[in-house]
Amino acid sequence: MATINTDKLVIGTVQLGKRYGVTNFFDKPTKKKAYNILAYAYQNNIKIFDTAPSYFSEKILGDFISAHGIKNDIKVLTKINSI
Repeated sequence: MATINTDKLVIGTVQLGKRYGVTNFFDKPTKKKAYNILAYAYQNNIKIFDTAPSYFSEKILGDFISAHGIKNDIKVLTKINSI
């Protein structure tokens, strides 16, 4: 099986903060489920996360990063609202 290069993969976090997407029929995941998703990505060498204030996922992402002491090992991409 071929190896997948994950250096440029980015995990979008909008579904961690609010109901969003065509397959999200219920609501945002619990904190535990969100942490499991983020941990799975990180353990599989996906270390770039996309967020924005309108996603409402910045706190859960920040809490996860702090709890796991990985702030120097990942990149967080974010956006700002129109100025």
